[in-house]
Parts: sequence; C-alpha cells; structure tokens
Amino acid sequence: MTAALPTFDELTQQDQAQLCQFIHKVSWEGEKYARSDYACRFVDHPALVALDEDEACGYALSQKAAVDSLDDERFVNLANAAR
Repeated sequence: MTAALPTFDELTQQDQAQLCQFIHKVSWEGEKYARSDYACRFVDHPALVALDEDEACGYALSQKAAVDSLDDERFVNLANAAR
C-alpha cells in the first residue's frame, strides 16, 4: 500500500457502505468467513480500488473505530446500501 489512504469520513457513501458491510459480517460471522465470502471491495476511491482483497479487508478493519462511532441507524443504512 503505497498511496495515501483516506479516512472513513473522506470516503464516498458507497465506499463507506462496502466497509460497513464488511465490518458487520466480521462481527456476525468472524473475520475468516467475512474475508472469504464478503471481502471488502471498494468502488470509488482510486487508492482503495487498487488494493487487493486482503489489503482492502485490512484497511476496512483499520477503520473499525470510525465505524463504531456511527449511530446504529446510520451503520445499518450504510451496511444495507452496499452493492
């Protein structure tokens, strides 16, 4: 990962949604299952789109504190909006 990666707040709504869906799957199914069946796939930010699945999942996990600070309604709305 050489390009500067954005903070959660700098992501588009769709990239936030992808991240939230992955974090949700980790919390419900465990990291191994989430990585294999629901790997985080970003769609907008060029530096995130360039990441491989393992790097994207690692980045998503690094943003967990930001996700945890969302209110429940916003988190659910974002996680459900993921394509």
